This record gives sequence, C-alpha cells and structure tokens, in this order.
Amino acid sequence: MTRRLYYDDPYRRSFAASVVEFDPASGSVYLDATAFYPTSGGQLHDTGTIGSARVLDVIDEETRIRHVVDRPVSPGPAQCAIDWERRFDHMQQHTGQHLLSAVFHELYGRRTLSVHFGAETSTLDLDAASLEPAQLRAAEDRANAIVFENRPVTVSYHDAASLPALRKQTEREGTIRVVTIEGADVSACGGTHVRSTAEIGPVRIGRLDRVRGNVRVEFTCGQRSLSFWREALAAAAGAAAAASEKFAESEKARRKLAAELAGFRGRELYSRTSPDVRGLRIAVRQVASSPDDELRAEASAFTALPDAVYCVCRETPASLLLAVSAGSAVDAAAVLKPLLEAAGGRGGGNSRMAQGSLPEETALATFQKLLRLLGAA
Repeated sequence: MTRRLYYDDPYRRSFAASVVEFDPASGSVYLDATAFYPTSGGQLHDTGTIGSARVLDVIDEETRIRHVVDRPVSPGPAQCAIDWERRFDHMQQHTGQHLLSAVFHELYGRRTLSVHFGAETSTLDLDAASLEPAQLRAAEDRANAIVFENRPVTVSYHDAASLPALRKQTEREGTIRVVTIEGADVSACGGTHVRSTAEIGPVRIGRLDRVRGNVRVEFTCGQRSLSFWREALAAAAGAAAAASEKFAESEKARRKLAAELAGFRGRELYSRTSPDVRGLRIAVRQVASSPDDELRAEASAFTALPDAVYCVCRETPASLLLAVSAGSAVDAAAVLKPLLEAAGGRGGGNSRMAQGSLPEETALATFQKLLRLLGAA
C-alpha cells in the first residue's frame, strides 16, 4: 500500500521515499509513500523526478500508486521532487472549480454534472439549458469577491455515516475526505487544493457551449487568467497600432486593461508572499520601467489586503513608492518623504501610499535604506 502524502500536505515540493518495486517492462515505479498526485477526479497527474528519473505519468491503482518514469530506478531510498509550478497551477484550477460550482449553485441553483481540467483551460458542465451573459458576469464577480476575502480552505476527514452537509452527495463508504471553503462550499474530494481563496488568484469565465442539453462553462484561475489577459492586452495593442484612427480609444482600453491586470497581479503577489515573524507580508520590487498608474494599481491591490507593505524602486525614471494596508503602524508619507529629501528628491502622498522621484545615482541606496527601516533588508 502506498501512503499518500499529498492528502495532508499538498505544498510538499520534495520528499524522501523508498523504491519498493520497479517494473522494467512498463517503466513503473512503486514507492512506500508518495507526494505525486495521480490523475483522478478530473485533475491531471503531477510530474517531477524520482532520483534522476523523470516522472511521466502517475496512476491510481487503488491501494498503490504507479509512477511511470523515463529510465530505470534502483530499489531502496530515493529523493523525489514535484514540478511545483504544474502542481500549484492544478491546485488553483481545482479549488477555483469548487468555488465556481458553489457560486453557480448559490446564485442559480445549478448543479455541476461533470468537470474537465485541461492544460490551458478547464470546463464544468451545469444542469442548465442556458445562462445569460449577465448571469455569467455575476457569477464571475461573486467568485472573485470570495477570492479577495481570503477565506480559509481546509481539509477534514469524516465517517461516511456522519458527514457534514455536502454540496454534492457521495456514495463512497468508510472515511471521507472533505474540502471546505469557509462559508461557500463543502465537498467530498481527494484532490490537491490551495489553503485560502486568495491563492486561487483571479477567476475568469470564458465561453459558453451547449452540450447534450446542458451548458459547458469554460474557466481559468490564477496564472492562467493573467496569461489570458496579457495575450488580450497584446492583441489590443496590436490592433491599436494597425488602426491608427482608433488609437485614442484603443489606448484608453489598453490602459484600463493594464490597470486591471496590475490589480490582479497585486492580489496574486499577496497570495504568494509569506508573512514575516511580525505577520507582515512585505513585497519588495525593482523594475526597469513601468507606468505610474500600473504601479499604483498593483500597490493598491496588494495593500487592500491585511498586514501588507509594498515597496518598489523604478530605475527609469528613478522613483520610489511605498504603500501599506489600512490601520498599519507604518505611515507611508512620514517614512518616505525624509528619505527622498535627503537624497535630493521630492515626493508626496499620505499615510497609505507615498511616491516620489530622486536622482538616479541615489535611488538604489535610498531604496536599501527604506528596506532597512521596514525590516525587510
């Protein structure tokens, strides 16, 4: 029997295990314990390494997990590593699907019939003959509102005879693993999930198709949504260049989309920034160049969430920006303005956000002084 480490610690990126069997005919490895998630419940399998061998596929054989690798693996101890970027992407999509299914049920009483997680987009089938565009927008807004609330996502275990109220009943028996999004969803699930809704990242609802009398809703979460918007932004910029007579209108749309993207980027950065010993999430950024409104949008989104400090140094034109969450003990203007003046610069702002310019030759040293004052150096 293979012990499944991913059930209780989906954030484990590496682990030590023992190779108990290797089948050279099929290139299959069996471990005494594994953090590799097998294809199951619509979620795709993990990849990574067992020793020097690449893991190409992971298959659930009920009591054992089979790992298909690209080269022989010797029996005995082995160091294993998960491809984290792929794993975290799957966690974002899977928890995002739970959230969207719960939202469609909450708003419209629609049940999720099936789910498919793809390499670029995912879909869920709902028991609805149709959905109006306004309903899709409302569902997307509701899902993102819950993302921004940073609600906990927890895992618990229950006997099948004493389960909490589930969104969708299960026919499984024995011990049931339950994933709960606080105040939004309770579902029986064996998949890997993020620990808070903020880590889902931006939720985007795409196109709607009709399949066998029901509707199929395309969606993306997290980095996939950011990638989509980046491509859309690039397409918008290209269209603007090709149609010079509509440049002003397209540029306004591009700036709006860029600001929205910066806002989503700020919230994504918050979910990926670990709190320090004081409980503060401090984002430290150095950028070559970036428009002021995009930097401010990203800073505002990051510090709209609790216990957050955002600092950025821009090279061209040389400037510093400091933003803090509401109720912070740090006064952004009181901290940044004296540093700017001492460096021959100038700036302004308020207790929540301050920004200013300074000579290029003093920018980096002044930024380091700022970080030391914040305890982030």
